[in-house]
Amino acid sequence: APAQLIMYTANLSFILTWKMVIFTLFVLNFTITLTLVLFASVVALLTAMTYLFWRRMNYWQEHGIPHDKPSYLYGSFRGLTKLYGFSDILRSMYQRYKHTGPFCGYYFFQRPAVMILDTELVKNILIKDFSNFSDRGLFHNEKDDPLTGHLFFVDGKKWHVLHGKLSSTFSECKVRGMFPCVRDIAQQMISTLDQLLERNANVEVKELMGRYTTDVIGKCALGIECNSLTNPNAECRAIGRRIFTDRRHGLLVSGLIQGFPQLAQKLHMATIHPDIEKFFMRLVRENVEYREKYNVHGNDFMELLMELNKGAKLRYDKNDEFKGLTVEEMTAQAFFFFAAGSEKSSSTLSFALYELAMQPELQDRLRCEINETLCQHDNKLCFESLNEMAYMKQVIAGTYLRIGFVYKYVIAYISQKPYVSTRYYHIWHVKLCMIMSCPAIQSTLYRLAH
Repeated sequence: APAQLIMYTANLSFILTWKMVIFTLFVLNFTITLTLVLFASVVALLTAMTYLFWRRMNYWQEHGIPHDKPSYLYGSFRGLTKLYGFSDILRSMYQRYKHTGPFCGYYFFQRPAVMILDTELVKNILIKDFSNFSDRGLFHNEKDDPLTGHLFFVDGKKWHVLHGKLSSTFSECKVRGMFPCVRDIAQQMISTLDQLLERNANVEVKELMGRYTTDVIGKCALGIECNSLTNPNAECRAIGRRIFTDRRHGLLVSGLIQGFPQLAQKLHMATIHPDIEKFFMRLVRENVEYREKYNVHGNDFMELLMELNKGAKLRYDKNDEFKGLTVEEMTAQAFFFFAAGSEKSSSTLSFALYELAMQPELQDRLRCEINETLCQHDNKLCFESLNEMAYMKQVIAGTYLRIGFVYKYVIAYISQKPYVSTRYYHIWHVKLCMIMSCPAIQSTLYRLAH
């Protein structure tokens, strides 16, 4: 019996050992097969993605359209920020291709884009066929990056609705009501400038204009006292500087986000620096809470946003219900108003003062007009007296043209549906979601100014 038990145990052990070997070989074979399948799938996916990316970056070459050879990382913007600005690259591109046809191609990072070179075609796009081109095609992610949901970035029906509601901010009646605030802050700027001159301090005009416009936009848009003129390091001014210098990502990642905006949105990516986002979210929430608690009303942009927040007046689609602006949407509009208003205005004023300093005869002519106009209004600066200064308006308009400041804000749209033009000998076709920039009209104005 013991011998039989030993034999039985040995046979059972032998059988189990072989079964384990067979099972191990089966698992190993399955693992190798699965690994090979996964490896082949990854290789096939990468090959397909590489091919599609290569096709995308050779789009204009395949269609025989004049263009610069792109960088696979930066598109047509190689050397951006380090060697050139946006305006420098686009102006150079326009000068090279302006006589080659109605348009040329370029790459907005990894996205094929069209640069319109013919002014008549620009008119069609901006006026006659504008219904096809109301979208911007720029990255915005209202869920994960709420400050990008402002009027300049949003597309489609939402843009049309917000544009219609917010454009009343710039009516003559609204501007007239804001003028006393602008005048009072201008008096503060004069006092600040006098103090700097008394100390024989060097005056950085661009910084002084930035502090002035920060206070103006803060008061007229948000109804808050920024106090940038009295305190150069005030929080609003510090954040205003950081808006245009602090990035959430480097240039490469930012370029990929703009090159693939829909993919970036699905990956929950953001572009606004977290500190800037937190500041404006806190600023708007505290502002709204204070106004509601103390029943404060003002003739400013924030009052309009609060009206849109309380009333169910917005519907972005005919199947949607009417609703009001959320706090995040209010903050996005306030952020855009603050950023665009303060930077553009301060740059324009700085360039205008520089041109007047370089041309004293124009400065004397403008001073004479100001004095004569004020004499007609009892030496009081009011909305009516300022509106009568024709040469003042020409100086501001001439500054835009002389410096070419409009190049910094390129007119860019994407086609909402395929757009076909037969104005020329050949038919050209703009695909859906292709960015179109129109520097031809800016370049025409720039040439007239020079």
